[in-house]
Amino acid sequence: MEQTIWWKIVEQDKKTGNYKTLFHGINGSRTMQKDIWLKAVEKMVKDGTSKTSYLSGFHILRSKEECEEYLKYFKSEVNRVIVPCLAKGNIREKSHSRHPVFLSREIKFINEIPTDITYENVLLNIIRAKKHEIKLAERKRDKFKMRGANEFKYYEKVIETTEKFIEKKGIEIETIWICLIHFRSLIGVKNGTV
Repeated sequence: MEQTIWWKIVEQDKKTGNYKTLFHGINGSRTMQKDIWLKAVEKMVKDGTSKTSYLSGFHILRSKEECEEYLKYFKSEVNRVIVPCLAKGNIREKSHSRHPVFLSREIKFINEIPTDITYENVLLNIIRAKKHEIKLAERKRDKFKMRGANEFKYYEKVIETTEKFIEKKGIEIETIWICLIHFRSLIGVKNGTV
């Protein structure tokens, strides 16, 4: 089964080596266990002085490089480390963020990066999550249509926007494949071989 690698910025305890959350804790503790699935307490929250509310979750990014760039905006980089993790459950973009941050319901820290993890798989997982969002929006739209309520128009817009997002990510995947095929032809490797 293919898994998608994500990256997370954590605080590392100098004495114990334990990972800690940067802000909110889990069940009253900032210390995060390794090698088990951790579940976020999902609730509506705000960042600092921001007026935007969003559903909380673990903040994750698609690559180590994105984390390094994001870390430049932190007030302090002391004891901050970038670690690989797996993620599942309601993975979605943190839409109001100026950075490419995603939120996830669950994460699991890993020591080694599986070899079958690629950026393409990250995109595929995001597309799967977005397709699920469309199904939910379609149900709500149909429910409001049956009642004759105007709210169905909102869900039609959500569906349209999400379909455009999926189309864009699909093009990115096709581009990855075209580049890979071209690269293999340059180095004389036939498709289907490693």
